[in-house]
Amino acid sequence: MFRKEYTSEEIVAGLMSGDAKIYKYLDSIYRTQVIKYVCINSGSREEGEELYQDVVFEVYVNVEQEKYDVERSKFITYFMMIARSRWKDKLRKYRKAIHTTLLDESYDEISDADDSEQIEQDRYYIRVHAMRQCIAQLSEEEQEMVRLFYYAKMSLEAVAQRMNISYKYAKQKLYRIRQKLRKMLNENPDIELQLT
Repeated sequence: MFRKEYTSEEIVAGLMSGDAKIYKYLDSIYRTQVIKYVCINSGSREEGEELYQDVVFEVYVNVEQEKYDVERSKFITYFMMIARSRWKDKLRKYRKAIHTTLLDESYDEISDADDSEQIEQDRYYIRVHAMRQCIAQLSEEEQEMVRLFYYAKMSLEAVAQRMNISYKYAKQKLYRIRQKLRKMLNENPDIELQLT
């Protein structure tokens, strides 16, 4: 673990100058977060590693082309926003490819590779179903916060205003909801059996 926390400005300067310390810092802090995000969202560790490398390259290009503004957001926020966006794009393409394959090919042409894709798709839908069941167990207020933040894609500030609560409270509440959902998912033996 790194002793020094780098500011967004220092990270940008380090990327532009090719500072090895900055790249090691990104590897030690950001790689884990990207891999964790991918694994939680229907991906594998290898896909997380690949995504991390892609995002580092994209962020470097964006910094070089001055598309990232240090004044508008912290570097970690910007980095993870790109990672989430790229992963969601990949999941959408993956689902579209599965549907296209199933529509375009006759039954005789479906290979073992398609079977493994089907297994992955089944796992994805099991996770989605399990998550929906867990969300249904939340209080009405918690469900509303999940709907606004994750489904309606509202910013946390907008959610706080809509629910007539402070931003700080909304942030704490959302954190607690995530913890509660994670605990529910981990304690549900049916999910574990179906995902292995």
